[in-house]
Amino acid sequence: MANEMYSFVCPHCASAHLNMLDYESLMVLRADLGLFTIHCSACGRKISLLRPIPSCLANEVTHAAEKVNAGMGHKRAQG
Repeated sequence: MANEMYSFVCPHCASAHLNMLDYESLMVLRADLGLFTIHCSACGRKISLLRPIPSCLANEVTHAAEKVNAGMGHKRAQG
């Protein structure tokens, strides 16, 4: 089901079905929004998508942010 929910056709060649969960890179812009980069195996182009971050990736994104002490994982100083 997740594959269908996050799938789309390559906007360049229209011959490949891609899945945003198969991203090459993800730039987190907000806790709920990211810039995904995906490689099309059919035409070789890289596609960038500005999309909501799927809930199934929330733990992975939070863990990565905590690892580098940035963004969502950064604990703000109280005071």
